[in-house]
Amino acid sequence: MKTYDLILVYWFSRVHHYYANIIKALSSEYRIGLLLSDEDNFYASRKSFRVSKQTDKQFRSLCVQFGADLIYVNEKVKGRIVILPVVGGVSTEDYLSKFRGNVSWDKPIGMFFFSGSGGIGGLKNIMDMGVDKFIVPAKDILAKRINHDGQIKEIENLDIIEMGFPYKKYPVFDNLNIDIDFLVAYPSHTHFKPGKEKDKYAFVNELYKLLKRIDTSNKIYLKRHSNSDKSQFFSSLDGGPLWFLKVAGFVASILSTLSPVYKRKLYRIAIKLKNSLIARKYPSLEEVTQYHNLGIELFLPHVRQGLITGNSATQFHALYSELAIYNCDPQEKDEIAALPYSAAYIVPFCNGDLAFDRSNFNRISNECKNADIIQLIRDELKLL
Repeated sequence: MKTYDLILVYWFSRVHHYYANIIKALSSEYRIGLLLSDEDNFYASRKSFRVSKQTDKQFRSLCVQFGADLIYVNEKVKGRIVILPVVGGVSTEDYLSKFRGNVSWDKPIGMFFFSGSGGIGGLKNIMDMGVDKFIVPAKDILAKRINHDGQIKEIENLDIIEMGFPYKKYPVFDNLNIDIDFLVAYPSHTHFKPGKEKDKYAFVNELYKLLKRIDTSNKIYLKRHSNSDKSQFFSSLDGGPLWFLKVAGFVASILSTLSPVYKRKLYRIAIKLKNSLIARKYPSLEEVTQYHNLGIELFLPHVRQGLITGNSATQFHALYSELAIYNCDPQEKDEIAALPYSAAYIVPFCNGDLAFDRSNFNRISNECKNADIIQLIRDELKLL
């Protein structure tokens, strides 16, 4: 039987970015295992994960590079501490059967994702395994999310400890030789639903105008959203001289307001043209690092001045890292931004202004700022 000081139960890289920080910070002191489902069924049973398969494998490879062992649920393993994420997707009957039969521990700890994303469908299964302690990045955000979902009674009596995020204090990339003054984080498609091309164009247009106001001495990089290996939600056109792109983009944006019949198609063209102007002038992270598609949180410690984005959870991580945020999304009725747990950290539309109200940093509680997941794990191991 393989034995470890710490086993991190793995679901998917997009929700486990901080696993890399934990492994890098602790692997010189403790033996760490990254526990996966069996490889053959992992992507077959998770259709939404297949589009990020290469990114996911790259992340796991990085964890191995930092000192973790990849272990699988069909192996006999034991951990002094095992961290189990609270998510229904991991807790299929087949997975649970293998898990109960092969994985043992001295101390299990449950882990909620940020804002409760992934749901609490697996909470009962984890509690049935004897888990009596839970960790969460931000307790207040979790409470708002669960209360909004009408499930607050499910967690109100649980022992939940704030863990914060390790990105700033324990950065993953020590030798990331990139000078970044401003990082542009393109929001995901969930903030621009089908039929909302007008809102999508408004974001790209506001982004374009804001970038033009930044002094050219600043280093600006573009970060595509990491929801898939190849996705470009804000696609651009490769060909054509710069003057043509500017003129065509202007014409398409005007026509889109005049012709309801072709409005959506014209907005799509205008989006591509406007984004082409941005992509022509500013480099993407993929031009300077092979890890460009990993979570943006891992890159924030290397940003000097600010994050430029839309209505996105990335704003929380920027506030946590005490980075100025410039929100280029002018949507007045964005459903996601209006949710109580999102409204707690999403800053107002910047309207092309490079000024940032630093009082927004107070949106992150002191408990969250001061929490230290690395030290928490060290303390728990010392108690065993």
